[in-house]
Amino acid sequence: KEALRQLGDKNTYMELSKTEAEGYIGKIHKHKIIVPNALEKHNNCITKAEGSGVRNQQVSLPATYFLPKIHKEKREDTGAFAARPIIAAVGSPFKALDQYLAKLAACLLPCIPGSLIDTAALLRDLATVPNLPPVAKLFSVDVISLYPSIDWVEAVEDSTSFYMEHFDVVKEFCEKNDMLPPPPHQIFRYILQMLLQNNVFLFQNEKYFRKLKGRAMGCSMSVFMANAFMYRKTRHLIENPPAELLYFGRYIDDIE
Repeated sequence: KEALRQLGDKNTYMELSKTEAEGYIGKIHKHKIIVPNALEKHNNCITKAEGSGVRNQQVSLPATYFLPKIHKEKREDTGAFAARPIIAAVGSPFKALDQYLAKLAACLLPCIPGSLIDTAALLRDLATVPNLPPVAKLFSVDVISLYPSIDWVEAVEDSTSFYMEHFDVVKEFCEKNDMLPPPPHQIFRYILQMLLQNNVFLFQNEKYFRKLKGRAMGCSMSVFMANAFMYRKTRHLIENPPAELLYFGRYIDDIE
């Protein structure tokens, strides 16, 4: 019930006929030729073997499933738990490219100001806050349904901008790990757009859908895109905090 409720949101998902879904498979195949060709031509960002692997990967649509949020109350309208949409990586036509970008972007996550890795990092940060008054209050804010509702245009712009601003970090990461040079920001942007705009999947092996906004869990680049998106949204609090704000930390969509 919860899956059908979410998939019925026409602002987020578009149901496709089998013919329409097959049309997207054709588009996906074209992208799978264009991208590795570009990566090979620009500073040999990938090897010819890697490029061939992407081009020759069989194009099939991944399945989606919904993970119940059993720690929350059941919804009144469906009587079911709310759920997180997950796109299975198995069978995803862009899995290799998704993982390729995510590996490059992983080194940028520690560079995002205010971004927390875990609870231990939060506790370490709080221990360093100077002159913390005994009446200070710690509160947490949760962004509702961040992943499914991220605006594509903003997410691509935020992610690409951060990649450009910290390109030297990515280059150094590649050099230290004996990796080929990272792609220029134009190709980085193109791959992101391709991943978002061609997110077509199967539900219960019988219904076809295309995602119209947001990014599903299960996609490797989701974490970086969500962090870059949230960083831009909260950047003013980090750079120009109000006098009453003694500390700011964020774990993806949880703001402390």
